[in-house]
Amino acid sequence: MISVNEETKVPTIKNEETSTLLELIDVKKYFPIKAGLLQKQVGNVKAVDGLTLKIKKGETIGIVGESGCGKSTAGRTIIRLYEPTEGKIIFKGTDISHLSENNLRKTVRKDIQMIFQDPFATLNPRKTLRSIIKEPLNTHNLYSKKDRDEKVKELLDTVGLNSSFINRYPHEFSGGQRQRIGIARALALKPELIIADEAVSALDVSIQAQIINLMQDLQSEFGLTYIFISHDLSVVRHISDRVAVMYLGKMMELAPKTDLYTEPLHPYTQALLSAVPTPRSRNGVKRERIVLKGELPSPSNPPTGCVFHTRCPAATEICKQVIPQFKEVNKEHFVACHLYE
Repeated sequence: MISVNEETKVPTIKNEETSTLLELIDVKKYFPIKAGLLQKQVGNVKAVDGLTLKIKKGETIGIVGESGCGKSTAGRTIIRLYEPTEGKIIFKGTDISHLSENNLRKTVRKDIQMIFQDPFATLNPRKTLRSIIKEPLNTHNLYSKKDRDEKVKELLDTVGLNSSFINRYPHEFSGGQRQRIGIARALALKPELIIADEAVSALDVSIQAQIINLMQDLQSEFGLTYIFISHDLSVVRHISDRVAVMYLGKMMELAPKTDLYTEPLHPYTQALLSAVPTPRSRNGVKRERIVLKGELPSPSNPPTGCVFHTRCPAATEICKQVIPQFKEVNKEHFVACHLYE
């Protein structure tokens, strides 16, 4: 059923599944390839190629895959830092895929925030913590000018930083502390969904654990929903409820974390998990290492059929010709593979 938001005149889809916060329907993001003196388009880089996914309120979904698989592009497309090429991004029943910047600001900018990989690169070195964290409050005109400083101090306390640091600059903090500043800035507008793009990959292992624990505490306290993008399968297993595996812009497998880590169905997922350092499996036998041969194909010219068939040790003729359907094979366990059985 479709209604219209009277304030923004944006069509709203009434979703009967009230627990669904975000739904992606065949989302694609292609970057044009241009060549020649006139910069004529000669092709596309298919960074995200048909992403379909539902995310429930309060859950954490991890997105994993090797570099170049499109996971970071997917996160930036969801938050509309990149304009989607095709498909629908439905947030709280509203299709935000092609909203104008003005309507985005009115409807969802406050509700979706992002934590980036490199906190130092995303914090203005010329501004104090007061200015950095207060900026979104100023932009959306929240609280009185007098109360904004108090809100900044409250946010610093929430993420485990001393409120007396309010007049310090980013270079005066360690990497872990800078990431806490980034989290405080993301929390300033009381969002419902936070996209964490490799949020702990640049940190020491001990600091990673502190940030992950902080994020879980904040999720419990504020009822947050996370999309956690990472190449580290161990971290994803610790924080996620469900895990999506991407390869060359497409989703290969999606399952609750226990199912995915104990019984992966897709050969690519099996290869990724075999690379995780573990001394022994549960039955005392060391897990066999699966080494993928060849290089990751170019997203500007992906293979026909299953995009993974050029590196898959079990590929057959059908894999080279027919695109596998992404379908549910067990309860909440989806896979795109002709040979999953």
